[in-house]
Amino acid sequence: AALFKLVIRRWLALGNVPALPNRPLQDLYEQMTKAGSDHRIGVEWADCTIQVYRNQLFLHQGPGIKACKPKVWPTDQRTLDLGSGLGRLTFDSPLRPNGDITVTNRQLEPQLALARGDRHHSLKNLFQSAHIPAWLRNCIPLTLINDELVAIGDWAFSSTLTSWMDENHVKLTWQPDAPILQYIAAQQHKTGTVKTD
Repeated sequence: AALFKLVIRRWLALGNVPALPNRPLQDLYEQMTKAGSDHRIGVEWADCTIQVYRNQLFLHQGPGIKACKPKVWPTDQRTLDLGSGLGRLTFDSPLRPNGDITVTNRQLEPQLALARGDRHHSLKNLFQSAHIPAWLRNCIPLTLINDELVAIGDWAFSSTLTSWMDENHVKLTWQPDAPILQYIAAQQHKTGTVKTD
């Protein structure tokens, strides 16, 4: 317990984060030693939050990140602003796939699945295999064309969109602003956990 508390205090000090008071620190330690892997573990203090997912600590400062709001992507825009903290989605070419492009989030469309080859992968399975914490999943932009899910962030694509991008030499990129989402996106690009069928 003493070593755990020392490490947490040092970690926060290195990030110039307000000190975690003794009671929440003790609560965090007890949660981590008693809770099973399915439980949500975390503490809040002074506009800061520590949460744990798959034995990783996630620190967030400031107000919570809002869910990705549903938006229509205008046909004359290469970039779509997703709102505070969520950043932008961009096609790196004036070319656009045919159809109505919209962006939404998992909470509003939990039944969506990504078609890859002859298989459909549920959002739940894709997020779990990508090791994305549950409380951040609503922040990941889901791109739809004619109401069909074609992209999760900029790392998991349907077979249809992958073929179109390859044929036309176009990339879809997501540039989140919030550091915790930048970390999530970077992890997906590094590991490629959901890129392949």
